[in-house]
Amino acid sequence: MERSLLESGLDPDSLLLNKRPLSYYFFAHIEENLPLYRPLFTDPRGAVVLEAVRAATESMSYQLHQPLRKRAGSPWDEDRAGLTAAYLSGALLASARNWVLRGCPENSRVIAYWFSAMAAPGLLELMGISQ
Repeated sequence: MERSLLESGLDPDSLLLNKRPLSYYFFAHIEENLPLYRPLFTDPRGAVVLEAVRAATESMSYQLHQPLRKRAGSPWDEDRAGLTAAYLSGALLASARNWVLRGCPENSRVIAYWFSAMAAPGLLELMGISQ
């Protein structure tokens, strides 16, 4: 997935794809496929599928944030990088669950903006990268 995102115009320094954060595409996908996701978030049997989505998102986050870790130049070890990827993927999925269970009162662009506004500053600060 990383290669296809990079080939499609993902800026490795900002992690923006077509000038939008990756969370925009995540929430847009959920919005476009609500009939699939709503039962996953409400039926306990959906937990297995959601865990697979979370694990895949964690792996992508780890891979896609590598250019930022290199740019940071700080001692960004594997444990810290893994913890960060786990945090972001869990927060992304928890935010999506909350949004879907509330009936998606905001559109996906608004939720993606809120998510990025909450997550990006902390991530960049930890890496010692000024905005």
